[in-house]
Amino acid sequence: MQGAFLASCLRREAENFLAALWLDFFSSPANIPRQIKAMVIFLTGGKMKKHLSLSAIVILFASWSWAAGMKAEAVPGEYIVKLKSDVGARDLRKLESDSGFAIRRGSSASQLLFVHSSQKPEQVYRQLKTALSVEYIEPNYRVHVSDLPDDKKFSNQWGLKNSNGVDIHAEKLWSHSVSSGDIIVGVTDTGISVDHPDLKENIWVNEAEANGKPGVDDDGNGFVDDVHGFHFAYPKKPVSDQNGHGTHCAGIIGGVGNNKVGVAGVLWKTRLLAAGFLDKNGSGSLEGAIQAIDYAVQMGAKVISASWGGSGRSQALEEAIRRAGDQGAVFVAAAGNESKDIDRNPSYPASYQLPNVITVAAIEKRGTMAWFSNRGVESVHVAAPGHYVLSTYKSTGYAYLSGTSMAAPFVSGVVAMMMSRHPELTPAEIKQRVIDTATPMKYLEGKILSGGLVNAEGAL
Repeated sequence: MQGAFLASCLRREAENFLAALWLDFFSSPANIPRQIKAMVIFLTGGKMKKHLSLSAIVILFASWSWAAGMKAEAVPGEYIVKLKSDVGARDLRKLESDSGFAIRRGSSASQLLFVHSSQKPEQVYRQLKTALSVEYIEPNYRVHVSDLPDDKKFSNQWGLKNSNGVDIHAEKLWSHSVSSGDIIVGVTDTGISVDHPDLKENIWVNEAEANGKPGVDDDGNGFVDDVHGFHFAYPKKPVSDQNGHGTHCAGIIGGVGNNKVGVAGVLWKTRLLAAGFLDKNGSGSLEGAIQAIDYAVQMGAKVISASWGGSGRSQALEEAIRRAGDQGAVFVAAAGNESKDIDRNPSYPASYQLPNVITVAAIEKRGTMAWFSNRGVESVHVAAPGHYVLSTYKSTGYAYLSGTSMAAPFVSGVVAMMMSRHPELTPAEIKQRVIDTATPMKYLEGKILSGGLVNAEGAL
């Protein structure tokens, strides 16, 4: 009887009700005891029955413990809604009018709505389920950059050429090529300082908008004046970088080389597309992340560099990354800086097990794993330099930064070069080659899947 009882609780209605409570978990953690009681009442048909199974109690309180321990932070009153079928503009306007919701659409491929409401989560959930054909609803989690404070004692680009051989073998790579050709690299971050003298020649240009009329969507892609990309945190301003993090990542990928200025990137010649969504403080949300990924893919990016993350798992974000893979794009993710095993304690997007995701740990100059870097023999695939890395910075500056944020762009540059040289390779094949050709490092054995440092020459 108990088994049948628990099974019946997994019917769709139960899942829907529990989902509403999960939304409340992340927006109002203080309400957890009340919500656990609500779950028990629901499971027992409205009464605190004595025959509630021990397994059900264990499940409930394990869930409570898990939710209470989560570090994921959601934007209050904001939700991501996946539709089973599309809804017309008139119906959305009526829903906004009747409910007081503010609703924005995602890309046409995503079937997503971004909803804002000051009402209680369970009220929002019930109204959306009543008015729309909904596949799922989830919180709009916050995400943040994956770097650490800078240190100016280090004075050269050891990740590209290190006297002890602990580098990505870029010098040998450059003997073959210094360019990624027509491959576009989408930098999903705080933006890019597109006029930086060490980046300007490598910034992607939307020719239709560059030669069009100001204030007009000349290419009809839904974004006005996206000459060098688009910033979803500052949609009414030209692309820039008020933080510096995105510009630093861009310089690691594609700082102009052999120009007698500043630094060189993994790629001396490339096309860097700014898909900004993190604000001047390095913070953003899943809504912006999904929009940035979809935009970069829409504009032709085949490499998505993602030096950011958070703890909350999102089906909507996972689907956005999967869509990118379906269009032939590789998604390069920073492993994160919590010094934890993300096989056991996942961090997203780094922990998504998708064929087009390459997750990157950070190493120090001497070849050891950086003290802050996350690890995982299943979730983390390869390592790259991420400690005291010199690169371009906001405006026209340069800076040293540390973090897996710095490691991921090294791999993004290598992947772009691979795509240019081997266009026949699928994202999954590129990922496997990066893993298989990594330089073995004794300090990485048993900590990440490849046990090694990305090898640009070997990957090609």
